[in-house]
Amino acid sequence: MAKKKLLMLMGAGTSMPLGMPSVAEIDALMRQWSPPLALRPVAPDYFNSLWASAVKYGASGQFTPANGIQPSFEQILGQMMSLAHWEAPPPRGNPLRLAVLGDGNLPTDHLHKQIILHQMKNLFGLLARHMRERCRAADLSSPAFSTYADVLSGLRDRFELGIYSLNYDTLAVSAWPQAFTGFSDDGDFDPRSVFERKSWDFIYHLHGSVHHTLTDPYSATIRWAQDLSAEFHDGDAAPPSSSRSDFMTFPRTTLIAGGFKLDQLLVDPFQTFYASLIRHAHEADAILIAGYGFGDVHVNHALQNRFSRQVDRPPVLVITKSGEDQRTMSQRQSGAADLWAWELARALNCGFDLHAGGVDGRSLISILLEKGGFEEALGGLAAIWHGGFESVATQIDKFSARLS
Repeated sequence: MAKKKLLMLMGAGTSMPLGMPSVAEIDALMRQWSPPLALRPVAPDYFNSLWASAVKYGASGQFTPANGIQPSFEQILGQMMSLAHWEAPPPRGNPLRLAVLGDGNLPTDHLHKQIILHQMKNLFGLLARHMRERCRAADLSSPAFSTYADVLSGLRDRFELGIYSLNYDTLAVSAWPQAFTGFSDDGDFDPRSVFERKSWDFIYHLHGSVHHTLTDPYSATIRWAQDLSAEFHDGDAAPPSSSRSDFMTFPRTTLIAGGFKLDQLLVDPFQTFYASLIRHAHEADAILIAGYGFGDVHVNHALQNRFSRQVDRPPVLVITKSGEDQRTMSQRQSGAADLWAWELARALNCGFDLHAGGVDGRSLISILLEKGGFEEALGGLAAIWHGGFESVATQIDKFSARLS
């Protein structure tokens, strides 16, 4: 009997136990990297200036928590892109600046646009090199990596597995070196082989990989370089790429981060992988989502469009790790700032029991963690495992049964 097709989305939560940085850690690194890139007195440190504005704005809302809604590096990179567009002179800027700011409040200056883009591409390059260093330092002989590899191996034994990694790191391909990545043995990207592939057994890096490099410092073509000690070109020296929506010009990078991701995805290999994600979401017999924060609208909508169909709905299972926060999904959704809970329910088109609770003073989540159970959505449309990705290694049969 042919194996069922399992589509797996892997987010940062799967890699953090193995030494890869959290979003909060990258936030701190970006804030540290940015000041030396400022060209004072001509231009400020845009990243930290916008960060301060975002913090102030996040604390000013009527329904925000006491400490405000904190920004992330991706949000700030998106705002830098918006600001660069506002700085562009007519007709390639944004005419809304006149409606909002009036005429002459800020200089419409092509120079400032280029300074912002220059700071952005340097931040992208620093991120790529930092992630590469972290991957080179990863201990692939550790028990933690063995457990990580056991999860993928156990799933591959039971399913025809296809992975979309939202991470930049090497962990998945190190655990499964035989997986097809979309690149040929000589490192060239082969989009036709992605679209014509009948079998799954792939790992596609939707937002880029530390193995990506431009073919030369000024190129727009991305190749796969297996040796992480080789020379890499991450776009720092390259001019911005061609215009995208509304004349917006994006830095040429090997990684994708920040806002306007659909525009960033318009170049290969990213466009090919995103197009194939939509196809695979409809082909999948089951979907497993691990360590993903549901913060990427384009990914969420690929799922939402699939789950909006109430016929032939595949089973879906979400893996997260609940520590001190042991609120149920319905409790988390009662807080306006808990975007993970809201976006999960929206993407998977499911709801959760408002009256779900624990017994004898214990929370439902602590009971589930103790007994190895799933938090079930209403009607069994989805389930959440709160024990973390690494705990799945000893629960493969239970997961397989739930996904089947």
